[in-house]
Amino acid sequence: MNKVEPCELTLDLSEAQPDGFLLAGRYTLLDHDRALQRLMDAALAQNVEIVVGGPYSSGILAGGAHIEYQKASPAIISKVEQIKRIAAAHGVDIKAAVLQFSLANPAMAAVIPAAFWQAMREAKLVSERAPLPPHWSLSMKIDLSEKLAIVSGSTAGIGLGISQALAEAGATVVVIGRDTAKVEQALASIRQRVPGAQLRGVTADLGTAEGAERLFDAEPRADILVNNLGIFNTVDFFDAPDSEWTRFYEVNVISGVRLSRHYTPQMVKQGWGRVIFLSSESGVATPADMINYGVTKSANLAVSHGLAKRLAGTGVTVNAILPGPTFTDGLEDMLKDATAESGRSARDEADAFVRKARPTSIIQRVADVEEVANLVAYIASPLSSATTGAARLSTAVSSTAWPSEPY
Repeated sequence: MNKVEPCELTLDLSEAQPDGFLLAGRYTLLDHDRALQRLMDAALAQNVEIVVGGPYSSGILAGGAHIEYQKASPAIISKVEQIKRIAAAHGVDIKAAVLQFSLANPAMAAVIPAAFWQAMREAKLVSERAPLPPHWSLSMKIDLSEKLAIVSGSTAGIGLGISQALAEAGATVVVIGRDTAKVEQALASIRQRVPGAQLRGVTADLGTAEGAERLFDAEPRADILVNNLGIFNTVDFFDAPDSEWTRFYEVNVISGVRLSRHYTPQMVKQGWGRVIFLSSESGVATPADMINYGVTKSANLAVSHGLAKRLAGTGVTVNAILPGPTFTDGLEDMLKDATAESGRSARDEADAFVRKARPTSIIQRVADVEEVANLVAYIASPLSSATTGAARLSTAVSSTAWPSEPY
C-alpha cells in the first residue's frame, strides 16, 4: 500500500485476516503522523505487523530530489535539511537513523526488503539458524530453473530484456532473430550481464511458415513461450495498401499463432506451461496513425484470451502483456528528429513525449525495458498459476488511465 487508508479499511473488515501490510514510504522520518494516529494501534490490536517498503521516503533522505513521484517542495527540502543538520551534529548516519526509527515501533516487522535477507542467506552471509523478519521472511522468488523458454523477436529491445530476465531467473532461454550476427550479439550481451546463463540461439524469420519450421526443428518443445515478435510504423489509413496489412498480420499475429499451436500440446501433456503474448496499449486504444498496427495488437488479445479458455484446466496459462511507450532503440529512433531539434538527451526526449502524448500517464515517463521484462518473468513463473486469460497493462508499468494518444 502507498496509503494508510486501505490498510485501515482492511482491518475494519470482519472477514479479512491479514498477516501484515507492506506500507510504501508512509512510516518514515518525513511522513509518519497519519500512520501513528490511525493505523499502528489498530494493527497492534489485531496482531498485524507492518513492513515499510520505502524507509527513505522515495529516496529523498538518501540524497534524491523527489518524493511521492514529484519534485520535493521547499517545505520538504527544509525539513530534510533540518534532519541532516541534527544528524551531523550528533555524528549519526541518516540512513541508519531512518531504519532505526521505523523499527522502533512495536507494530513494525521490518523495514528492509525481504529479498535482501533472502539474498544474504543464499550467499551464506546469514546463518540458516538465524530467524528472518516474521511474516515477510520469504521473498517472492522467481525460480525458472529447468524450464526452457522460447522468446520470439529477442535480439533487441523488449525481447532481449525479457530473455535476460528469464535467464536471471534460471531458465534456459532460446534467443531468436533473422540475422545470425545479431543473434550472437544478443547472446553475448546476456552472458555478460548474467554469467553462467543457459542460452541457445536460432536464426529464423518467424514471420514466415518456413522460419517457424526451422525453429521447430531446432527446438521442438518449450515450457515457456513468449510471443514478442512484432513490427510497427506510422502510416495513414488511406496510404496503407493490402500488402502492408498482410505483412503486419503475418508478423504480429500469425507468428504467435503458429508457435502457440506447435508448443502448447506438449505443455498440456506435461501439465504445465506458460504462453505470453506481447500486445500493446494500441490494441485497446488504437491510434489514428497506426491503425494497421493497432488491429494486430487487438488480435493478440483475442488469441490469448481465447486460447486461455481453450486450455482451461490443463495447467497451461495464457496471458497478454500490453506495454506502453518503453525506452527501446525503436522508440529512440522514432524520436531522433525531435531529439536533435530539442537538444535533449534521448531519454529526456522520450519522457517529454510521454508527458505530451500521454497526459494521463501516472508516472509521466517511459517505462524501462527491465520493468516490462520483470512483469513477463513473473507471469512466466509458477507464482502466477492462478493468472490466465488476462491482459496485464504495463503502461509505464503503473499507469491506470488510458492515454489520449496511445502509442
